[in-house]
Parts: sequence; C-alpha cells; structure tokens
Amino acid sequence: MSEFFEEVKEELRQEQLLKLWHKYQVPIIALVVAFFVVTAGIIYWQNHVSARNVRQAEAFSTAVALGQSGQLDDAMTQLEALSQESGSTYPLLAKFRLVALRVTRHFVQQRTTTEDLDKAIATLSEIERSGADEVYTGMAQLARHYLTLAKESPEAVSKDIKNLQDPKNPWHFLVRELLILSNLQSGQKDSAHALANELASELAAPMNLRQRANMLTETTASHVALPSTAHQTQE
Repeated sequence: MSEFFEEVKEELRQEQLLKLWHKYQVPIIALVVAFFVVTAGIIYWQNHVSARNVRQAEAFSTAVALGQSGQLDDAMTQLEALSQESGSTYPLLAKFRLVALRVTRHFVQQRTTTEDLDKAIATLSEIERSGADEVYTGMAQLARHYLTLAKESPEAVSKDIKNLQDPKNPWHFLVRELLILSNLQSGQKDSAHALANELASELAAPMNLRQRANMLTETTASHVALPSTAHQTQE
C-alpha cells in the first residue's frame, strides 16, 4: 500500500513539474539562450581582441624595423595608420614612435621647415588629451616641452613646466633638467649652473640624468667663475 501512495506522489510531482514547465518554459528558454549568446559574444570579443593585438604587434614591429633600416617615410606611413586604430597599447606606442621618427628626420636630416617638429608636438598634445595612463600623458607633456624649447621662447617653457616640478610627479627630475636647459637658453647661466649642481648632487635621481647634470655644471662653471677671476685680476 505504501508503494502505491509513493507512486501517486511521484506522478503528482511530475504533473506539477510539467505544469510549471509549460507555464515558465518561454522565460527559461530565453534566459538559457541569452546566457549562451552573451558567453559566445565574450569569447568572440576575446578572440577578436587577441587577433587584433597580434596584428597590431606585427605591424608595429615591421614599422620599427623599417625605421631602423633608414626607411623613415615608409615607417611613418605604417605608424600613422596604426596610431589611428582602436586599442590602447600599440596605437599609443605607434604615436610615441612616430614622434621619435619625426624628430629624427627634422634634426638629423636638418630640414629647413618645422613641419615634422610641429607634427611631433601635435601628436604629443594628442596623447596628453587621450585619457591614457598618467605615466604616458606625463611623458608626452614633458617631451612636448623639450621639443617646444627648440622652437619657442624658453621663458614660455619655464612658465608651463612649473606645475610639473612636484616631487610626486614621476618625471620631476627630467622637469628639473628641462628647467636648466631653459635657463641656459635664455642666458640665465648662473641660475642654470645652480640648478645643474643641485641635480648632479641629487642621489635619488637616475645616474644618467646626474651625469648629464654634471656635464651642464661643468659647461656653466666657466661663466660663474668669471666675475671672481675678474675681481682677483683687478686687485
């Protein structure tokens, strides 16, 4: 008898399940299909991004190789195209590399116009506004000031970089070097010598930067020593 009741209960449960299935089968099926669609979309996007990164990495490597072999025009054409693509890593690297090649072509080939220099500065400004990581935007801003120093008044550069001298800025040592060069170019050799001497003695600064600062100290030392020498001669 107990087995009979168990069979009846089982049939009732199955009947209830069937009713529930008929009642909710559409939303259940919709949820399952949506899950698979979303999952498939994620997998497709991951594969798409991976394939895009591989292609962009190959394009970047090819452009770098062209630049190293002296084919600057071809390299810049490829980098220009890559810099306009979506993505964050290789298009950004392409912009920085493009700036380097434009600067190389301007100074090494001694071009009479400032077209390459102007375009390099414009690209760096674009990176600053891109919303990229602060390290990259700070690097672009500093590089732009270095290039600006080559074509504009040093006073303007000195004014613009004052907000970058905060020790929390990862590039603040380079900012100090830029300030030295700006003072030197504007004829403020005493100030340049003092700043260079401070930077050369800064143990926290990178070694190569301290070496350059030491060279700048030696470069400006003769100017600083002149008044003392002249005074001794008069005595």
